[in-house]
Amino acid sequence: MKFVSISKRAFAPFFVIAALLCLLQTSRYIDFLFWWLGLCLLAALACLQQERLFTLSWINSALIGFCLLLFTNALYLNPAYYAGGIYFPSTLLIAFIVASYRPVWLTQTGFKIFCAIVALIAVWALVQWLTGWGFLSGKSARAVALFSSTNTLATMLNLGLMPVLGFYLLGRGGRGVYGLTLLLFAGLLTTQSRGGYLGLLSGILFFITFVGQTLVVEQWRRYRAVAVGFLAVLVFFKFYAWQGVASWCMDQVFATLS
Repeated sequence: MKFVSISKRAFAPFFVIAALLCLLQTSRYIDFLFWWLGLCLLAALACLQQERLFTLSWINSALIGFCLLLFTNALYLNPAYYAGGIYFPSTLLIAFIVASYRPVWLTQTGFKIFCAIVALIAVWALVQWLTGWGFLSGKSARAVALFSSTNTLATMLNLGLMPVLGFYLLGRGGRGVYGLTLLLFAGLLTTQSRGGYLGLLSGILFFITFVGQTLVVEQWRRYRAVAVGFLAVLVFFKFYAWQGVASWCMDQVFATLS
């Protein structure tokens, strides 16, 4: 039994990495094999030895209700069948269950692996925007990394940026977490995606509202450090674009907000 337990613990990161790679593959090419393979790997990860009970809270209830609404729309309300209507809510639901149901060490390991992959994608996006190299298809003024559109890249970066930013603003982590936050923010700017910018802004506003004024005041130095860091990254992007080396502007974003 001890050997089986050790084997499950050793193979768990493999399931995390394999599932992420399959999901990344489907984000660029619509391949049903990788779609369902990624779901099967997540399901297998959820079926490993459980060490925590699934507790129902208002966040869990809201997410489960949202997924059920998507399933209802895909199966009954939408007249045209689309596999993505089943795939996307299934991925969200199973991944959430894995993160909530699995032991703490696996959740932490999976999150570290995810952050490492997102950091590599952010570096890829920066290389594309700064040098024009690394494009898998035609060159563009906006970075896409390995994805087919800038909005998909922005979504992926936000999935890593918001948890890392929240982790730092809660008073946890040091310079490494702070540097990762700035790296992901810089990667997000290379997309020039209005949806990505608005998604980050919405996430920050939700986070501040959720933690409350007391905790924000206690960690005001970290909030100041993030604000200064974000401003420094914005100044660098503006200066780099002003030199004519790359194209970057916020006019469309301000037009959307106004």
